Amino acid sequence: MLMNLYSLLLIGVTLAVILSRRTMYAILFLILLFTLIAIFVYSLGIDFIGLVFVIVYVGAIATLFLFIVMMLGGEE
Repeated sequence: MLMNLYSLLLIGVTLAVILSRRTMYAILFLILLFTLIAIFVYSLGIDFIGLVFVIVYVGAIATLFLFIVMMLGGEE
């Protein structure tokens, strides 16, 4: 039951990433999504992959996206 609610939360955040109109909000939702996926993987018992997911995706890629949008002024 708890996994069903958690997967609905993941789907909701995924839709928020896709449907958000502002680029900054989409990237912040993407960071939230990466963090939720890492927690999901960690709860399945795959600790190392969850930690690597947080370090690589949240720590590097999402932060890079955020800095690029901030530097280029990607908003309307």
